[in-house]
Amino acid sequence: MSWISPPTKFIKFNVDGAMKVDGSAGGIGGTIRTPRCETLIFFYEPIDSNPPILAELLAIKFGITLFYSLKSRDKSRLVVESDCKTTLEWISNPSSCPTMFPSIVQSIVNVSDSRNMVFKFIPRSENVGANMLAKEGIGVVLFALDAVPELTRFSQAHVLSELRRYTALRSMEFHLNHRKMHQ
Repeated sequence: MSWISPPTKFIKFNVDGAMKVDGSAGGIGGTIRTPRCETLIFFYEPIDSNPPILAELLAIKFGITLFYSLKSRDKSRLVVESDCKTTLEWISNPSSCPTMFPSIVQSIVNVSDSRNMVFKFIPRSENVGANMLAKEGIGVVLFALDAVPELTRFSQAHVLSELRRYTALRSMEFHLNHRKMHQ
């Protein structure tokens, strides 16, 4: 199967997380595209050793943060597509989330509720690009393409600055949650 475009006035974000077989490291990745299949942004980033399900959640949160840093987001709704049914079930019903992940799930829910986002399960065969990017998670890479006029006016330095800020906040949140779990 191939990528299916979102409805008009929607932007589609395909996301995935991946872990090494031995669980020692992983990556997150995703693409944000218009209904005309124009890629606004794609990214991949390494993550520490975590459960694979957390990699999926981190990828969703990262992509949502990235999308709302774009100027083009003012005119569009976001469709988030993932090949992980469990994370999507937790987002649609946060009380079903295990005690290890409520803060990240709730932070996704808070943003999605206020922005009227749509979450959708897709099979891996329709999420190959995001999966490949997650597997490439060897460093922060961000490409803002000139596919949309708003992006030509948008400073890539600003996006990279926001990514660094988000990464620092995410790292701090992970360490605080890790500390709480071991108290």
